[in-house]
Amino acid sequence: MSDKTTRHDILGGLILGDVEIRNAILKFAMLLSWATLVAQLAVADTEDRSPTRIHALIADLGNDEFIVRERAEMQLLRIGLDAFAELKQATTNNDIEVAQRAKRLLSQFEMIYRGKEDESVRDMVDLYTREPNIAQKTLYLWVLADPTVYPNGEALRTLCRIARFDAEPTLRIETAKCLIASPPIALSKRKDWFRTLRAVFNERDDDELLRLVGDYAALYNDLDVFREEAEKKAETHEKETGTPVKYPVPFTVPEELRNRVQAFTDRLAAFQSTPENSNVQPGHRYDILLFHALAELQDAVGLVNERDRTLEAALAVRTEKMRSENPLLLTDPLDESSFSEHFHAAVYLERRHRFLRAERHLQLIIAEAPPAIKARAYEYLWFVKQMLARYREAIDLHQRCLELFETKEFRSRLNDADADAKLKDIQAAKDFCVAKVAADAGNWKEAKEAIDRSLQNNATECDAVILRYEISKQLGDPDENERQHVKRLVNGVLQRTEQIFQQRNSDMIVATISNQAAWLLANTGGDFPAALSLIRIAVRAEPESPMYLDTLAHVYALGNDYKKAVEVQKEAVRLAPEAVPLQLALTRFRANVFNEAPSR
Repeated sequence: MSDKTTRHDILGGLILGDVEIRNAILKFAMLLSWATLVAQLAVADTEDRSPTRIHALIADLGNDEFIVRERAEMQLLRIGLDAFAELKQATTNNDIEVAQRAKRLLSQFEMIYRGKEDESVRDMVDLYTREPNIAQKTLYLWVLADPTVYPNGEALRTLCRIARFDAEPTLRIETAKCLIASPPIALSKRKDWFRTLRAVFNERDDDELLRLVGDYAALYNDLDVFREEAEKKAETHEKETGTPVKYPVPFTVPEELRNRVQAFTDRLAAFQSTPENSNVQPGHRYDILLFHALAELQDAVGLVNERDRTLEAALAVRTEKMRSENPLLLTDPLDESSFSEHFHAAVYLERRHRFLRAERHLQLIIAEAPPAIKARAYEYLWFVKQMLARYREAIDLHQRCLELFETKEFRSRLNDADADAKLKDIQAAKDFCVAKVAADAGNWKEAKEAIDRSLQNNATECDAVILRYEISKQLGDPDENERQHVKRLVNGVLQRTEQIFQQRNSDMIVATISNQAAWLLANTGGDFPAALSLIRIAVRAEPESPMYLDTLAHVYALGNDYKKAVEVQKEAVRLAPEAVPLQLALTRFRANVFNEAPSR
């Protein structure tokens, strides 16, 4: 009789089989530290990981000898994810012993992933784990993937674990999409994100879903190497010749890399067109952003036609909004249609400083969406137009926005006081654009009239006050009343900023307010040490924010340190090459360094 049938211990009729013995072993094993387990797994580098060896070990999981079964399980644990595919297949083995041990090994692999997860995501992970409804789990998943909620990639390990181990295929697909489409905003964090994905999803027997994630990360990393090399050469050339670097720096890629991007495009299309690979809610913002992620690769390697088709596919996405039964996940009462997904995608693209792409989604909303969504789009599109320095277009935009807010349909959503305040803000923004266009044309008196109208409706708008200060300088030596008027405007904004600063609601708000105060001081001849102290608060909070770096450069210019201003502004432009005001500021700073006439 074999060991498998005779090994037992009878105590009052209780038979201790493999499960009971294993549980006793696991209770003891729980006392071991994670460091010990990781040290054991590190030995995997010396293991034979060949398919033949793995198949033999899985067969040994059902061996008649207990010690052989245990040894095989430990060796498979040490081999790790190289055995993942075979073990997953073994969970349906006809031999119950093999199936149970395979499931146990997969659970232990998942535990190792859990041990590496960030503490800050544990509460959301618990909600996801306990939720039985797939649609509701998807909503929790989207929160985990949101780079505005976890800006430093805190949920990356969790998302990797779900993509690999979750038993529900639709959730694995949704997670894979999030991993590709929504990396952190900050460039260095984004690089770390894709390096990790390449390392995690690089197993020999990963399925096509995981290979797509790993291969996208590999393509992103490889293109990043070429991009960095091109930037270094351009910066060296600038130092040697004085020829300014123009961002983004163009670079060429080998045909082999272009072919890999084309192959990835075809594979992703094939995967998405397979019915069993459909996701829980087709047409969500991550579907839109997935197209943009693909378009970035295509654009980088010169696949222009493919890129244009991909961007058109992003604009063509439509869906009905998924409702959540959890009030914590209802982010906005205006999320009533599929266009809200385009709005959220546009916000993400704007935060990635992809203003031209964000503009297209916002224009789509304004053309086709209901009024509630359209109003939000107007507000964001105004900022995008400002970053693209398209002030004439913004004047027409604000006029249409005024007409929308004056309709009975929209005013019924607001009380009279809120509606009137909104109209004053829009009119102020419109008049600011009128003043900006006039100032750029050198029509300073017209610009003064327009900016004064703007400030009558909103006296705390920082950029309007700065423009008023500049207009006053351009009109010549102002009289005392004019100087006092401008001084009151500047102090009014600073006092309002100080009030918000004192509330110290969050680090993000403190950084935003510090940046605003420093920006105002830098552009109105303010106190240099105070401006430098304020902007350093913001830059410490977000060292890769091009807007904060832009302010820092202006502060250095305030202190007449134009070399530092150029150095910092170059980094701001590198991070946000589509932002026209940043490019113009860099030109002005360079003009001061090289004693050239500054251009507006």
